[in-house]
Amino acid sequence: MILKHPQLHHWAAENADDVSHPLMSPLPLGLVYSDAPKIREFMPVPKVPRLADRPLKILCGHRVRDGAQWEPRKVISKTAKRDWSSFTTVLDEDVPEDEFLNLIQRHSFVLCAEGGGLDPSPKAWQALLHGAIPIIRKNSLYDAYQHLPVIFVENWETEQLTLEKLELWKAQLLPDFDDPVQRSDTLNKLSLDFWWNRIPKP
Repeated sequence: MILKHPQLHHWAAENADDVSHPLMSPLPLGLVYSDAPKIREFMPVPKVPRLADRPLKILCGHRVRDGAQWEPRKVISKTAKRDWSSFTTVLDEDVPEDEFLNLIQRHSFVLCAEGGGLDPSPKAWQALLHGAIPIIRKNSLYDAYQHLPVIFVENWETEQLTLEKLELWKAQLLPDFDDPVQRSDTLNKLSLDFWWNRIPKP
């Protein structure tokens, strides 16, 4: 077993489904641009509307493919249309990337449901970059995503999201998006350097 190898110092893994071993820690997927070391070096940080000026609405838009791992997204979309419709925009079809990013900028929250793996990114990263609060399910990646201004829900049941909760969450996280110093700190946490420096070194 790799974890018992005497030369192993630490194992940081993406989509880690079990990080109970003391030598393991979760690593977020991020934007998956393998040829760029820092977010500011390959992509300009967009100028986005203030979170305070955005409507108290959630954007729900995700691809659904064949396979059991995509079933949660189908259920979430049905729940959003049925129970969260008063405060949620549900996309029934794929939209071009530019249009999707513009939609993020017109919402306060983005539902970031896992699909092909456990990680809610790249959508969570896109939401943060474009000034919206990701809503993600709490799972084995919690220790990674707790460093970011995101909202965790225990599951995707109806009672997990209410207008009252959205109001509270938005007020709590507003400085992370609208205060220039804290916004800069949030953007730094989207960089490879930040996560590289968090991995324990020999």
